[in-house]
Amino acid sequence: MSDPSRTENFQVAMLYSHYRTILLAFYKHGESNSWIDVVKNGRKANYNSITYHDDKLYAVYESKIDVWNIGNPFPTLVSTIEFSVHITLRKIRPDSMNFRCYEDIVESLGELFYVYLLTFYNVPTSIRAYEIRISKFNFSENRWEEQENLCGRSFFIANHQIMAVCARDFPECEENTVYFADNEREFGLYKLHINDDVMKQPLFQQDKSIKYPLPHWIVPNI
Repeated sequence: MSDPSRTENFQVAMLYSHYRTILLAFYKHGESNSWIDVVKNGRKANYNSITYHDDKLYAVYESKIDVWNIGNPFPTLVSTIEFSVHITLRKIRPDSMNFRCYEDIVESLGELFYVYLLTFYNVPTSIRAYEIRISKFNFSENRWEEQENLCGRSFFIANHQIMAVCARDFPECEENTVYFADNEREFGLYKLHINDDVMKQPLFQQDKSIKYPLPHWIVPNI
């Protein structure tokens, strides 16, 4: 949340796993030199993902987002944002298909985006299909608005992490496209302006007999 290489007055927030529960912890250098578990309603706060924007920490849980003020000695809950966008599927799926949903939040160029990755799968046949929904938060009207255009951005999703970059700065990336890898070692591209299933294109030459570890997306700063 602040650069420790430039100042000794910095803060760190992280999610960590504790008995299959993901908890939020906070560290402020020079205060107590120890980590503090963030507490909500008398209990340790359980979240799926976090991001930092405009001096606030945004934490996702069950399609809601808690906004924390971390400038005080102890984090204080400012507000809770409901995710109220109605998600309509692009295609009718067979009743035999199961599905799972991955949700995350990411800050990019001063804007907040909420990402839904829906994975549909048939266990006996291993057939998979994907849909992705992305909404941007309208701060002036305090609501989420579904997006069909990322305004030149590219999103990367893998291993419960999400990252956004400007495609202009990385010409190898396609704009308005989501690069993702699911938990079954499957890679793909999803183009927001195409109303169809995910467009699967190999990101590298894969050996189908090998299970590759999930990638970690890295933005070089040198």
